[in-house]
Amino acid sequence: MSTVEEPVGDQVEPALTEGSFSKPVLNDAQQDVLDRLRSVGVVRPAFEPGLREHLRLELERGMAPLIELLGEEDLYLSKHKLEQVHGCEGKFLAEEDIPFEWSVPIARGLVAHRAIEIQITSRTRWSALDLVDEAIARFQNDGRGVGEWLQRATEAEVDMVRAEANNALCSFQDCWPPLARKWRPATEVPMRAEFFAGRIVLTGKPDLTIGFPEGQTAGKVVVDFKTGRQSPAHVADLRFYALLDALRVGVPPRQLVTYYLDSATMHSEEVTNEILDATVARTVGAARRIVELRAISAGMKCSARASSSPAITRARSRACERSTASSRAIASAPVATFVVVVDSAMGAL
Repeated sequence: MSTVEEPVGDQVEPALTEGSFSKPVLNDAQQDVLDRLRSVGVVRPAFEPGLREHLRLELERGMAPLIELLGEEDLYLSKHKLEQVHGCEGKFLAEEDIPFEWSVPIARGLVAHRAIEIQITSRTRWSALDLVDEAIARFQNDGRGVGEWLQRATEAEVDMVRAEANNALCSFQDCWPPLARKWRPATEVPMRAEFFAGRIVLTGKPDLTIGFPEGQTAGKVVVDFKTGRQSPAHVADLRFYALLDALRVGVPPRQLVTYYLDSATMHSEEVTNEILDATVARTVGAARRIVELRAISAGMKCSARASSSPAITRARSRACERSTASSRAIASAPVATFVVVVDSAMGAL
């Protein structure tokens, strides 16, 4: 049962007041979310001043040997890159060579997130499909990225995006309570940390954040929405966001939440210094392996393109030798002593 009535037809009604949203009638799933995210009466963790500088120093110490091996290409690390290289290296290399193309599944996720953003920030009450249409229209009006693709997409493709985004939005509305403005909800806030004058960049956009720190006391909750089976990789995604947030403001989130919309189930964990250290190690390890794999791939491509011309063959052979040398240098490059596989908590999941 809901206290919010949907507008009829094209009618758009004013939003309820903040006070009305603070005490809605909730179903069991919504009440469960509220109970598990509630911080009233919970002792929030406090972190020592200087955490941001400490984490940054450890990352720089671990990644410094890679700078001279990058060549002209900068290294961008996201949760997706980390998951790929720590998962299947062959798949990582294969996908490196595939040019990016927009598709219905990719557009669906972006449209659903934009619709949720509009619902959270708008003072107008919308029906679910109207929210999705508004999200599509805003992307198309922008005309960049997925917006350009939506302008060119066929009617059937846009219909599929609309239907699948609407399904995700309805699942969110079914399972999540209305978010009061005083909780400071925000969707897809960009997080970025640059190292070595931008040669190595860590980036991320969590689906949803709620709350905020007070001084050195953590108060933010970071949420990632998923479907399907639970996976340790989903936990690692959120830990990467926690690291990025700590690098930004010096205080990590207090809680990391993976919410599975299709089953209305939640996995959550509190952020600790140990989790941040493990994530630093995982990030440095991914950076080393990505640079190493790219060097190996470059050497293989050199061999594949070898020409019968003696001069060209010799030149390409020297280039391949340089790639191999780079790979060996990465393998033997020293890493700060803290960079070990300490992510034992992941193994228990």
